[in-house]
Amino acid sequence: MEPTEKDINDLRSSFFKRCGEEKVISLGTFHQNDISRARNDDDWIRRFLLHHDNDHKEALNMLMETCDWRKKFGTNDINEKNVNLELLESGSMFPHGKDRDGKTLLIFKSKKHVKGTYNFEDIKRVLVYWMERLERQEKGDMISVFFDMDGAGYSNMDMDYTKYIISLFKNYYPYFLNYIIIFEMAWVLNAAFKVIKTWLPPKAIRKIKFVSKTNLKDLVDPENALRSWGGFNDYVYSFEPEERAVGEPFSAQDECKKKVHFADKSPILDYACESGFIEPTFPKDASTIVNHVKLAVNPCETLPFSYDGNDLKGSITLKNDDLQCVSFKVKTTSPKKFRVRPSLGVLSPDETVVINVVLLTGYESPGLNRDKFLIMSLPVQSNDMTPEVLHDLWKSTPEEEVHGFKLRCSLSESKPDGAIVNGSAFASHTPDDQKLTKVTSDMLKLQSAVCGLREEVKVVQRQQWIIAAAILFLACIIAYISGNKSGSQRSENSCWVKLFNIIGRLLSRNAD
Repeated sequence: MEPTEKDINDLRSSFFKRCGEEKVISLGTFHQNDISRARNDDDWIRRFLLHHDNDHKEALNMLMETCDWRKKFGTNDINEKNVNLELLESGSMFPHGKDRDGKTLLIFKSKKHVKGTYNFEDIKRVLVYWMERLERQEKGDMISVFFDMDGAGYSNMDMDYTKYIISLFKNYYPYFLNYIIIFEMAWVLNAAFKVIKTWLPPKAIRKIKFVSKTNLKDLVDPENALRSWGGFNDYVYSFEPEERAVGEPFSAQDECKKKVHFADKSPILDYACESGFIEPTFPKDASTIVNHVKLAVNPCETLPFSYDGNDLKGSITLKNDDLQCVSFKVKTTSPKKFRVRPSLGVLSPDETVVINVVLLTGYESPGLNRDKFLIMSLPVQSNDMTPEVLHDLWKSTPEEEVHGFKLRCSLSESKPDGAIVNGSAFASHTPDDQKLTKVTSDMLKLQSAVCGLREEVKVVQRQQWIIAAAILFLACIIAYISGNKSGSQRSENSCWVKLFNIIGRLLSRNAD
């Protein structure tokens, strides 16, 4: 049922009342862009009501959770400048064309995705980039998700990735999904999709459409369908930056400096920089910055931790792109929790260093997301400096001459099953994870059995060829001997007839 104007105003009033009770605005818990959107965008509020069939309470909870997630994830600040450009240009996901309902297709080329090729946090950010871009482009109208499974196998099936895609539509992008179109899925992946369906609400399950080249036209017009789908569209993906209005900022924090406090409580100027080995950009009006140095930091926004055995480890790569020597120093909000090697040093021009970070035993991994690291740098005259001299230099350097880059910590999705991590059992106990583990095990067993059958078939085929060749050779010899002795040995013809009958039966049995 379509929400009325009263329904929309009631939800808006409830939202701001709850914001006041929880002091989210004064505490900065929600992004100002989302506060303004809730205040002024009726269509956005309407979508939350439609998503929950006009259930006011559920719509309010989702609106609050969405604003909270958008602030924590940094959704409003995502653009092509701060996501993984290589992944963005890879063509593993991109929007193109329309379905029969006129809804834009967000296409996932499954065979181009192999789990572990890219950092999962980078994948999430690129996905959210496309979601945000499409929401602006379509002005909140629905889109259809198109999983192109043609040529994809088990190695391309990333359940964590699929679950994350579903969670975005389910929890944070209300009334935004038209269809989930599954194109040319291999039968070996059927079991995995049974698990995926358990993650979806009943309404979403009805939106899933399995299609092949023969019946794709029921959902996508052939003029919109790509050639690889059996359609007439010759489109080849090539990334194009989003066109924005002149003067419109990419994010609320473009060219915006902040202050953060680390272990010694001293404020350090922190500037946003682009992902990868890219020179950090500084505001032109930052008069407090002197002796500008070029230190490339990778990663530049999020420091992912992953399991190496039972240890949680992360790494930061620094490269000196300046013409002078640069000293670096690493600080954290929780110095007792981490071992950082090296935490202090000097880089010559073009020199690179990898900083290894380990979460110490006894500390819980769930608290990682609240921790941050600060990479600081300042120019120095020489790389021939003792640790004591370096420490004295950092102590005596004014804060305004220090450049800082903040990294927030994140925990990789992958973790060892049943491993003891930092003193606590880290096994999977949720029903979904148990189902996924069972399906994965069954699929691996099935793959192993299929490979075994293929080898057995190859052996049998080789044996058949050997037997057939031997019989043919024997038949030729017999025919030759029989031809030479036909005049003198007619009495033995009955023996040869019997022999040929035996050969015939052998050939017949081999064919069976």
